[in-house]
Amino acid sequence: MKHVRIVDVAQIITNRISCDRLSVSTYVSTENMQPNFGGVVNAIAMPSTAVTSFEQDDILISNIRPYFKKLWYARFDGGCSTDVICLRVTNANCLSKYLFYQLNANRFINTFVGSSKGTKMPRGDKQVLLSYDFCLPNLIEQQHIVDIIGSLDKKIELNQQIIEIADKFCRLEFKKALLLSKEKKFCEISGLSISNETYKSFTNKLYLDTSSINGQNVLWENCKSISSDIAPSRARMKPITNSIWFAKIKNSPKYLLIKDYMIDYLENLVLSTGFMGIKAKPELTNIYYYYFTSDEFYKLQGKVCNGVTMEGLSNSLLKVLIIPEFNSTAVTEFNKNCEEIIYNNYNLRDENKKLCELKFLYLKKFFDYKKFENTF
Repeated sequence: MKHVRIVDVAQIITNRISCDRLSVSTYVSTENMQPNFGGVVNAIAMPSTAVTSFEQDDILISNIRPYFKKLWYARFDGGCSTDVICLRVTNANCLSKYLFYQLNANRFINTFVGSSKGTKMPRGDKQVLLSYDFCLPNLIEQQHIVDIIGSLDKKIELNQQIIEIADKFCRLEFKKALLLSKEKKFCEISGLSISNETYKSFTNKLYLDTSSINGQNVLWENCKSISSDIAPSRARMKPITNSIWFAKIKNSPKYLLIKDYMIDYLENLVLSTGFMGIKAKPELTNIYYYYFTSDEFYKLQGKVCNGVTMEGLSNSLLKVLIIPEFNSTAVTEFNKNCEEIIYNNYNLRDENKKLCELKFLYLKKFFDYKKFENTF
């Protein structure tokens, strides 16, 4: 086993590709890279000029605010913005996936984040990236590590695919119920209210702010254990049974559903005041969760948000907002078709949480510099 630097096994790619050859599914920017190694989604906007070309098996690293851990192992050819570093392995003695997992480890993340310069939008130092040193075992041992961690990634991805397919079904059922609804002010709908419950004091709670949610998935590794005597001023909201939470800030699609069986949420979390909390009757919780996570509400929220520095939705605005009121038959039908799916999706997310915890234990085992020599 030998020590090498990234520059010894890989290079930063600067080749260009015309934007005309790209689509929303093959263009990658810091905006559509997901935090905490969460992959990429389709781009919302396309570039008007040539961008950096990347190939399948390249490693893409967002160089804006590197603490978000936006790293992706490319599965296809495409193009990326100049704010994304494209790293390509050029040494036959190093597996691309092995290097990618090296860069997932805290040792690298902490090094790269520590090199960042800038206040508003800090960027990592590319020279620090290239000079980062690590241990390189033989190809058999590299493949062994890749197989172990990769098997966890594959299971996490499969679970996420099941969640997304099931979620699409529920959204179709929601659309059917929406057709039968009538409009009313939020404050006039029986069974809905704004949750204002807060903790007076607490000990060893996981602090969940809006940056610790990616869509509908909690980024548990970002949640820090805190107590009320040293908590941020925004760490106050108390999770309650049958509640729906979403980010108040405009253009921030982050959502959380809390049901009576989600004991880990109810007992372990303290939420940021950056969330809007809605308390619902048990029979209304599911269908209104799908409303507040729908495109219809996302667009409505974007239109009515106000504020000077950050546009957001206030309690007073929500109370007079015109939203659907679902009839009882549609609600019953929705719950009959979707209740079990929602429960199963929660269990799959919980399984993914445990798989991620195991993955990071393996990352620490294999890539902790001081322990690496004793790994095999």
